Amino acid sequence: MDDIEQKMRSFGFTDKEMGFFIEYREKDPKNTFIYQLKGLRRVFYSLSLIYTLLVCFWFYICIHDDSNEIAVATLIMLFIAAVIYITTPFKLGLKAARFLNEE
Repeated sequence: MDDIEQKMRSFGFTDKEMGFFIEYREKDPKNTFIYQLKGLRRVFYSLSLIYTLLVCFWFYICIHDDSNEIAVATLIMLFIAAVIYITTPFKLGLKAARFLNEE
């Protein structure tokens, strides 16, 4: 077991998450843990930007539109945010960003 793998496990990465990292590393030796973590950190920052833009757009709608459009926009924004959260590794990206910031 690598030193970085032990640090990741002690940081809170689960066995399932570590299994994904190991599987990708075995497919291509260039995919080191640090390389994968940096990729996940990029995903996290990109998704954070998308969420921020959604919130800014929602505030714009709240300021300039009537109450019916605000309700519809809120439902659409919640749906989009839920789909993004479910279909992307946002939580894992957050762990990766925190881990790399502490290292």
